[in-house]
Amino acid sequence: GVDAVSEGGVVHVAQGTYSEPLTITKSLSLVGTQQISTEKEEDISTIYGENSAATILVRGSSAPVEVSISNFHIKGGTHGILVVEKASLLISGNRIDSYKKNGVTFGSKIIAGEGKVSGTVDSNIIEGSGVTDTISQNGIQVAEGNTAHITNNTILNHIYSVPGNMWATGVIIHGTQGVAVSDNTFINNQTGVNIVKAKDNTLERNVFIGNKSTRAGIMITDFDDP
Repeated sequence: GVDAVSEGGVVHVAQGTYSEPLTITKSLSLVGTQQISTEKEEDISTIYGENSAATILVRGSSAPVEVSISNFHIKGGTHGILVVEKASLLISGNRIDSYKKNGVTFGSKIIAGEGKVSGTVDSNIIEGSGVTDTISQNGIQVAEGNTAHITNNTILNHIYSVPGNMWATGVIIHGTQGVAVSDNTFINNQTGVNIVKAKDNTLERNVFIGNKSTRAGIMITDFDDP
């Protein structure tokens, strides 16, 4: 469907589990059957990327792309959704979990040519693995000069148990500006929001709920500060 749809078209995905990572390089809307917060697993559209670099990879090429992803259960991948270059995104109404590193990533240092990414991440459930010593997870990462509006999400269970300068976070804003984080609920994260080497970002009307592994609701720091 992604390959066949016309530029700017809509791909409607029926309920079921689709065990394949997706790469999106043109403007389109990808729409599942139901908003995940209210439906049973058997009634929804699930995309499972297993051990891929990203369950869904979005990348502009010669021209920017506009992509909407809504109403899916997005599982697996090092990143649930990875957006690396020349793209505007709307990510809404999804459940994102079972990823290795990040649920949603706007900007990744490991891929050349990244940048010029913006968009809205709204009304999703983004859940980490809980306490883990494998990797420091993040629910949402916005970095490398990219920007985002992060609103009305529930972001939970990101905790890295190895002492040191790597922390798991609900949202990490790294070296960029213009990110707005509002009206989200953060539950049982090691850090709710971490602003790292960044300025001119806005946080308002968020709720932070911790547990015994929580170290900070909001942290503003240098990357190498333990």
